[in-house]
Parts: sequence; C-alpha cells; structure tokens
Amino acid sequence: ILLIMSLVCLQGMAQNKKIVFNQSQKEFLQEQARARVVKFQENCATIGHKSGTKSSKMLLIKQTMSLFVDDKRTIIVTHLNGAKLVSLYLNRLHLLGYKKVEITSSNFHISTEIRPSATMNDLHPGEDWYECICSVIQRFRGETWEYVYSDTVQRDFTVYLKRNMIVEGTEEHESWQVFIGDIEAQTISAGV
Repeated sequence: ILLIMSLVCLQGMAQNKKIVFNQSQKEFLQEQARARVVKFQENCATIGHKSGTKSSKMLLIKQTMSLFVDDKRTIIVTHLNGAKLVSLYLNRLHLLGYKKVEITSSNFHISTEIRPSATMNDLHPGEDWYECICSVIQRFRGETWEYVYSDTVQRDFTVYLKRNMIVEGTEEHESWQVFIGDIEAQTISAGV
C-alpha cells in the first residue's frame, strides 16, 4: 500500500512540475517522436504498394494502428473532405484503384518544442503527458492505365510523449512512451 501511495504522489507531483529537458533528453525524445512518424510513413508506402497479400496488408494496418495513442485518431488529407479516422484511411489506401503506387517521404523534423500536453493531461489525470509536432514531406504517385496522379503534401503529426516514473527500491527511473496523435496535411502541389 505504501508503494502504491508513493507512486500516486510522485505522479501527482510530476504533473504539477514542468520538466526542463537537458539537450540529451531533448534529442532522445525528438528522435523517438521522429522514429514513430518514420515508421508510419514506411508502413503507408507498404500498404499502398500493389504487391503483397490482403492478409499481410491487414496485419500491417493493425500493427500501424498500435503506433497511435488510440483508435480515434484522425488524418486530414487535403484533397478529400474533412478528417478521416486513420484506420479508415489505411484501409482505403490498400484498396486504391491504381496499378502502381509509390509513396516517398523526406525532411522529417520536429517543428515545435516539446511542451506539456493540456489535452492528454486533462484526459488522463495523474499522468504526465507532453507533445510536439513532427513534420514530413510526402510525395504520392499513382498510375492507372490512362494517367498518372501525383501530389506532394506536408504532413504535421501531433506526437504524444507519456512520462512514467518507475520506482525500484529506493531508486527512481524515468521512462517514456511515444504515440502518434492526429495528422494534418497541406498540399504543396498536385496534378494529373
């Protein structure tokens, strides 16, 4: 009981205290955030590619959804109307009617400072959540028998970082869980 009470007190104190990250912590967390976004983009390229079985694509979609904080996350694709659930987007991606699809990504970078997440801290009282935005340039190219469609978008990913404190005896260790939140996009260029 004493251990549980100590953990609850530590979490409560951590939530009220803003962390000042040293350079190595900041670089580590930014790299973890980028890695999640890179993995999502790689999985999108594989899901959209025309090779592979339906069952392997469905398994990859399930694995990709585990990168997200929950299954209610949305993606805004600017040439469509409004936000779509990421799971719906991924399912539609693998069903696209192109004979060939190529998705490439570049310029992965953290475009905001890591800051406390008011949204996640409100949703999860007693927990310690932070967030940042990771941006990437994505190029899509789809070929049918008659024409080629291509576009370039900037995707902005909200990335959530959950700070956990683990107590082992008298020692306290910090660990982090990293999840993707909602995704927005702005078209840079598009055309047939």
